[in-house]
Amino acid sequence: MSICQSLTSSDNLKIRAAVLKTAVFKNYKKRCSKIYNRYGDINKFILDVNQLKIKNDNEVYISKEEDYDIVVVLEGNQLERFEALKPFIVCISDYICEVDNYVQEFCKKISKKDRFPYDLEIIYITDEHNGIIELDYWGTDENTQLSVECQYKNSKFTIKKIGVCEITNQ
Repeated sequence: MSICQSLTSSDNLKIRAAVLKTAVFKNYKKRCSKIYNRYGDINKFILDVNQLKIKNDNEVYISKEEDYDIVVVLEGNQLERFEALKPFIVCISDYICEVDNYVQEFCKKISKKDRFPYDLEIIYITDEHNGIIELDYWGTDENTQLSVECQYKNSKFTIKKIGVCEITNQ
């Protein structure tokens, strides 16, 4: 059972935060050793569940606005379940660098361009029971978007879809 999965069943947020924060720092550099690492500074992410706050009615910043400026947008009954979702949101923060590196690598192979003209702006938890999230990238050179669907399973996030491309082997 993964850290993220095992923590969601615990009732003590302080214990979850301490255990998760220790595990995150221990494994982050090892997992984010690729060349891209735009989001490679784990210290710029909010990893303490007690520091996660809802802003602008439904946004939860997982990094400070002056750092990476990435938010998780809560929709529907997720606002009511915010406390229960906090450990999963911290888990998402832990894997952002790794997921972003894979997305950049995939897009570089497809487009044959060295530069990835997108920034990660918004993350949606589309199916919390199955660990499915959608990352919304916004174009830096032109007004365009790139959606990436991931699933947290077996202690890691797996990319399911980048844009219209279904990903089957990882």
